[in-house]
Amino acid sequence: MARVKVLVTEVHAGEGDRLAEALGSDNEFEVVAYAQDGLDAAQAAHRLHPDIALLWEDLPGVSGLEACEVIARAAPNVAAVLVTRGDAHAMQSRAMMAGARLVVGEHELRTLREQLSELGRQRQNTTQDWMPAVTDPGRAPVVYTVCGGKGGVGKTTIAVNLAVQLARRHGERVVLLEMVGQLGDAAILLDLSPVHGLLSLAELPSVDQEVVRRSTYQHESGISLLPVTSEHPLNEMPLAEAVNVELIGQVLGLLKRQFTAVVVDCAFTAWAMVSYISKRSHVVMCVTTMDDIVALRDASVMLELLTDSGVDKSRIILVANKYRKGAPLGPEDLTRVTAWEDPFLIFEDAKSCIAAVNEGVPLVVRTPTAPAAEAVARLAALAAEKGRQAATTGSTRPGVGTSNAK
Repeated sequence: MARVKVLVTEVHAGEGDRLAEALGSDNEFEVVAYAQDGLDAAQAAHRLHPDIALLWEDLPGVSGLEACEVIARAAPNVAAVLVTRGDAHAMQSRAMMAGARLVVGEHELRTLREQLSELGRQRQNTTQDWMPAVTDPGRAPVVYTVCGGKGGVGKTTIAVNLAVQLARRHGERVVLLEMVGQLGDAAILLDLSPVHGLLSLAELPSVDQEVVRRSTYQHESGISLLPVTSEHPLNEMPLAEAVNVELIGQVLGLLKRQFTAVVVDCAFTAWAMVSYISKRSHVVMCVTTMDDIVALRDASVMLELLTDSGVDKSRIILVANKYRKGAPLGPEDLTRVTAWEDPFLIFEDAKSCIAAVNEGVPLVVRTPTAPAAEAVARLAALAAEKGRQAATTGSTRPGVGTSNAK
């Protein structure tokens, strides 16, 4: 780990050295400058970019409290620490409002090294590959949800191939988050053998970036997978019983720090989680088939649930999978039952899809010119355009955008 760079200040002669001595004599900290007043401290913080600035409260001219406020604006990556000769607890509220990250009493200098050690690690860890997601709207993470009302509609196949297509053709860093019951199939489609998964995370007292990172598995196509379960699924509780929305929110937030695209494969059997994820998604793909009237009505119920829960219609894509020309029911029937115009059609391509599944190779990789693969490629392009627009404008709130339902 790199040494923590520290700017120290002094009001009276020797107080800067006193602060430096409190940091210890090992190589964890490096004093990069001494400042005599608050203005000097703010200038040095802006010029030298230390990790931490130690500011006496009673610095002359520009006080330590004022210097905290200036540094928070002029050098936001510098953690300002206010050192007070009075009651640190009483000063804490004013100092935090001014931009200080920590308040230390003069009598607490013996514990300064320990407190700054943790603060320094936090500051260095925020340099951060996820910072561009904040400062560059074009790199803001996009969340795509693929959901379906029942098994067998091809939802997971679409989710896997969508993720691969987003990574290979649209340059995204993609993770597939699997939220489908107890027996997830995404690992099979990718020929992966996961040891840990979402259900494993549910057993932990807390979840952090490193834990989530260890639970994701890299695929040669360029995507990562956070599976729902592990190699022993029958020993684990079903998803709806083991996982709550608080955990899903924490995992989703951590994944967005690492990836530019999160594709969520989820089933309506866990509606509380589907609703939670969908309302936080930039694009929601509702997958159905047109096999019979039951499938059409299921699609209508799914769409109604999504919109009633607050998902904006402009962010929903109705996907009609396994479409066969000449079948008894067609797109016009789906529109009639759902009142949803222009569903996205994926033609039935059983031969190519089954071969891809059996080989553990995504369809868009194995047979990119197959009709189903080409349809998924078009779906990925449509979703990427919608998702990037929503992420750039921040339009994930209900009521933002234009409805595509009549």
